[in-house]
Amino acid sequence: MIEINKNNLSFYICDDTIRKDWFINNYKNWENFSFKVIDDLVDYDKTFIDIGAWIGPILLYVANKSKCVIGIDCDHVAFDSLVKNVNCNDFKDNVKLEYAALYNKNKLIYVGGSKRKSEWGSSEIKFTDEKDLISKQISGVTIDYLVEKYNINDCGFVKMDIEGGESVIIRSMSDFFKIQKPILYISVHPHLIQKRSLIRTIKDLFDIFPYVYDINYILLNEEDTINRFVENKTKIKKNNMKSNIGHELICTFKKINTKNEIIN
Repeated sequence: MIEINKNNLSFYICDDTIRKDWFINNYKNWENFSFKVIDDLVDYDKTFIDIGAWIGPILLYVANKSKCVIGIDCDHVAFDSLVKNVNCNDFKDNVKLEYAALYNKNKLIYVGGSKRKSEWGSSEIKFTDEKDLISKQISGVTIDYLVEKYNINDCGFVKMDIEGGESVIIRSMSDFFKIQKPILYISVHPHLIQKRSLIRTIKDLFDIFPYVYDINYILLNEEDTINRFVENKTKIKKNNMKSNIGHELICTFKKINTKNEIIN
């Protein structure tokens, strides 16, 4: 086992986990803005759902503190390492792992990523219609399936990073969000979504959540956010902007105050 430290918190990963060197060399400074959001806003007395858990960089961080963490991922290589990493720690029974893709229906679907020359375990696997050498058919499950299976009635925080799949499932999660009222921390992927779907996804977020913030806790409006993401989609396509930063949104049912705290 290898001990990993971040923000005065430690956990273990397996010796043969994929991206072991990334955990050792890069994790300490990886997406510090995301961990600030987590440290500021997560209620550890409620269930935390990690959609697109990959090998566990977020899940392992919150698992020691959380009442319950549910991680879901559709990449069989990453999921294997996720299971091993979780088992290296004494999380008891508060971590539940689901090998599947969150989807808008319960059905078999294809996931892959050959258009980007993705490899299994890379964190870039996504929904695909291509039935080629990399794609794989797995179970697509709805949020209602997870709610029933794991008896989720107190979800406080959802982290979603699924390589463009957000455009497929956000609307289907509307009732779940409105009933359980968790905070949604979502990475939108404008370069992986068609323009029309990108606009619809952002509209759906503003329709569901009364408040949408950027990572600096600045309250956003729908029109400006749509324009920014559509513009960034073009910039990324022209290689004038990185694709992996600047597209995170914090969606809430309660306001965030100037101390970066949720106002009850």
